[in-house]
Amino acid sequence: MFFSCQDQPPNLEVMSGVKNFEPCDLNSDAINSAQHSILSSFFVAASTVSAGLCIYDEQLRFVCINDALAEIYGLSVNEHLGKTMHEVIPELSTILEPICQRVLQTGEPVANIEIDGESKVQPGIARHWMTSCFPMPLPQGRGVGVIALDTTSRKQVEEALRVQQSKLYQEIQRLNDDLESEVQARTAQLQLAFEFEATLKRITDRVRDSLDEDLILQAAVRELATVIGVSCCNASLYDTEQGTSTTCYEYTHSMSPYQGRVSKFSAVPELYDQLLEGQYFQFCSLVPNPERGLVAMLACPILDDQDVIGDLWLINHKDYAFNDQDIRLVQQVANQCAIAIRQARLYEASQSQVKELEHLNQLKDDF
Repeated sequence: MFFSCQDQPPNLEVMSGVKNFEPCDLNSDAINSAQHSILSSFFVAASTVSAGLCIYDEQLRFVCINDALAEIYGLSVNEHLGKTMHEVIPELSTILEPICQRVLQTGEPVANIEIDGESKVQPGIARHWMTSCFPMPLPQGRGVGVIALDTTSRKQVEEALRVQQSKLYQEIQRLNDDLESEVQARTAQLQLAFEFEATLKRITDRVRDSLDEDLILQAAVRELATVIGVSCCNASLYDTEQGTSTTCYEYTHSMSPYQGRVSKFSAVPELYDQLLEGQYFQFCSLVPNPERGLVAMLACPILDDQDVIGDLWLINHKDYAFNDQDIRLVQQVANQCAIAIRQARLYEASQSQVKELEHLNQLKDDF
């Protein structure tokens, strides 16, 4: 049975959209069978589209119910009739009963209430219904009509879309974060490059501004120590004929000075062999230096296209590692020092020649 009314079908005279039904008298023998047939067909048709329909009397007892709603509530159609809402669906009555009471008291419908719960046919699976309640005149008093539309599929689609949108948003957010990180990294690289070029230009200007070897090395060492932030920086010049390296200038604020010290290439060939071949290197001392302890060092040759002129040494605490930016800067400064020292030596040689010519001219005049 798809539809059942306790005793007789309800009075539909004032139902919205239904104008042709005559009032029904439950005690009258003259029941309009056509009306009952139409209402029964309507309840049956509603079940085919999963629309649950029922009518409660003033005590909220089931008067009519269709198969769709009866299946949700877990009883047959006939088992509902005459029972109260609380008896059949106690878990949902806490939500529905106040709404139905409100409809009975005010005579105003309450539409589109979302109700969540479980069907007894599918326990443990969340279901969702869009429920509307409206006043329903009955021959024996007032009643309440209920329409429950199963929106579970729609909710599932909405949830799937929500999850998909959430994942999409997270992916977009991740891409934005990655892009922002890349932009920041690129900006930092450009800033470092700009600072590198500015620093190199400043040091180059200071180094190339003098024709005095001592001033050239002094400017280079001081600038490198300040910019890179090392504990010590010194510059040495080579005498390849004697096989020696003399520390000409040193800048330090926390280490014992080596300025003026002369080292023989043969004393540490593993270092000077590399420098004489034009190679830079960095290392950490394994054995503590008696004066400086354990330190990290970077050595870079000062060389031009003719020969190795000397070297630059940078010394810092043992845990420091010279990065690519540090090494590039030291190499560029070493190159500028080589150019400046060659120019200074050429200038000194030319001045010597001038003095020699002047001396010869003086001797010629005297003669």
